[in-house]
Amino acid sequence: MRKTSVLLAVLVAVLSTAAVNAQDYADAKALLEAALEKTGGDKWASVESMVMSSSMTIDSPQGEMMGTAKLTFVYPGFMHARILLDMDDGSGMPMGPITQVMTPDTGFVQTDQGNQPMPGGNGPKAATDELELLKDDGPELALATDTLDGTPVYKVTATTDEQTASHYYAMDSLMRVAKSVSTPAGEQWIRYSDYQEVDGLVVPFTMTQDMAGGMKQVIKAKKVEINPELDKAKLFGDM
Repeated sequence: MRKTSVLLAVLVAVLSTAAVNAQDYADAKALLEAALEKTGGDKWASVESMVMSSSMTIDSPQGEMMGTAKLTFVYPGFMHARILLDMDDGSGMPMGPITQVMTPDTGFVQTDQGNQPMPGGNGPKAATDELELLKDDGPELALATDTLDGTPVYKVTATTDEQTASHYYAMDSLMRVAKSVSTPAGEQWIRYSDYQEVDGLVVPFTMTQDMAGGMKQVIKAKKVEINPELDKAKLFGDM
């Protein structure tokens, strides 16, 4: 009987702690403002560019591929990625670099086999999602509570004419832990972890993305630079 009483007391304490950690927010905007403040607040508005030097792992049905990636973002709408994978090109020679460029108007992927055009307008619109979500002319927002991978989270659903995205925030820390986007190919997920401070901002150093065909991509940043000197003409041409 005494053991049962002790167990019940422990469970009550755990549940009470969870209740304390979970706060009431008037609406999605209030939650997003609190989450933004946790990671740097107004400092995010001064971020014009970011460079991430990272390791990269891609799990595919054919096996695991490893390499490095240097990701350069210029806000709003520009991304330059240079990827080197530790694999051969099918003839026994090392595979050359893969370069992907996105701008508000156009995009392309360049490999040893040549250039493949891509549609524009898919680059990041802001240095952190919360800035874009909180814009006066931003998406329609809805707030709910949920669980993700067994963890209590706040779920912010953002709806525009083009798409619906869900952003998940840990109840205890207000860190964004995941994002899902509805696409014609199905739900696409990206998870964020290993948050670290860089120049007064709190940035996720690990991003895990579920990809088409059962593939998964993991990017682990080794170095993050905020507003570094960039040769934008070399990266993106005539901006």
